[in-house]
Amino acid sequence: MINQFFKKFNPKNFFYFIKLQLKKLLKYFGFKLVRYKLNLEARNGKKNINVGCSEYEIDGFISVDYYSDSYYKLKSFDRVHYDMRNEDLPFKDSSLDTIYCSHVIEHIETEHVVKFISESYRALKQGGVLRIACPDAEYLYFQLLNHPEYFSYHELYKTKSDATLCFVNEIADPKGSLDSFGLSKNILDYKYSELMEELRNGLKFNDKKPGLHINNWDYERISKIGKTIEFTRIDKSRFQGSFCSSLRGKDMDLTHPAMSMYIDLQK
Repeated sequence: MINQFFKKFNPKNFFYFIKLQLKKLLKYFGFKLVRYKLNLEARNGKKNINVGCSEYEIDGFISVDYYSDSYYKLKSFDRVHYDMRNEDLPFKDSSLDTIYCSHVIEHIETEHVVKFISESYRALKQGGVLRIACPDAEYLYFQLLNHPEYFSYHELYKTKSDATLCFVNEIADPKGSLDSFGLSKNILDYKYSELMEELRNGLKFNDKKPGLHINNWDYERISKIGKTIEFTRIDKSRFQGSFCSSLRGKDMDLTHPAMSMYIDLQK
């Protein structure tokens, strides 16, 4: 009987049976087993780069970053060096299929971000896509206004009264320690665009603390820059929802998704 069992035994059927039973068990407890795709095939044969990657490496993407002592002094990583504040993007004209830049531009002054977006346009092939992810300043502002308890995730939050400090920490780090956050009136008395401009005013990149938030961005600000540079299509995207297959997958957009916005700019 044992010999007959092994003759009929099919590993594929066996593992399918186990998987089926596991699905049923998870469904019973309210979970769903999903096969996640990383879209590696879509990236094959294409040149994709991940700008400002830090430790966030993505399969099929060249890791590009600024070799700051703060991040790399005691670490060994294989990166293409790029200083967004002082250098051109180190790739030839029309040589890249996609550029991914996640949670970088909130640490850099506006003029250098504009230069980076322009450099991205230069280096992308026709039809290529730049995807930017960063804190959604407008979303965070309206959470502060209407739902301050939203910031309960933040390490500085203890009560609702701390929500303003948490908000400033996500938008303009250095001003969190100033009296009245360096503002001339109560933060809730400002109109949104006026407040954003005043919070980013005077802030500079700090090489010793490159993780400080010194800039704020929303869809309108980035879209306006993209239109000036003449990107042909600018989409307000979703978490792991890029229209570009190389930029879509379960290994994308993993940094602070709950507070992020995503924008795809196509050349």
